[in-house]
Amino acid sequence: LAIAATPAPKAKDGKPVSLRPVTREDSDIMFAWQQEPEMRRYARNRQTPKRDEHESWLANKLADPRCIFNIITHGDTPAGVLRFDYRQENEGFEISILVGSEQHNLGIAGHALALGRVLIDDWDLLAYVDSENRSSLRLFEHAGYSPTSSEGWWCAPAKEIRDLSLTTH
Repeated sequence: LAIAATPAPKAKDGKPVSLRPVTREDSDIMFAWQQEPEMRRYARNRQTPKRDEHESWLANKLADPRCIFNIITHGDTPAGVLRFDYRQENEGFEISILVGSEQHNLGIAGHALALGRVLIDDWDLLAYVDSENRSSLRLFEHAGYSPTSSEGWWCAPAKEIRDLSLTTH
């Protein structure tokens, strides 16, 4: 299931941003992103994966029915990854986002988070952000997430936000 808003949100360069499901064919581009030193800088696991580790990880994610895994597109070009992993302990989804270095500073990540919220509108979302990662801290704050303890950022289900908005006006 691909998701694009109508009208599609546009990056700063005017190209549309959308989401589509990850497939095995995305392995090479995702592996290349993971090899960029800057991509691992703030990750919880800073170790750069080897090819076989990446392939095994991808196969597991694609097989997991509790993982909603998307490629972020910028025009027709893969620009990054937006992933939601169900977490029983939080009764919600942990969100992970990565935008390739060639598409940084175009506003793509913010649009991707908004599109992802459409996919998962009835669930709590939680993101873990390294306290040194100023770009991601701003991203999640602007996307409506609230800081929690232990480097977490939380966002209430979109339905609750809509319901609250309706009762306050």
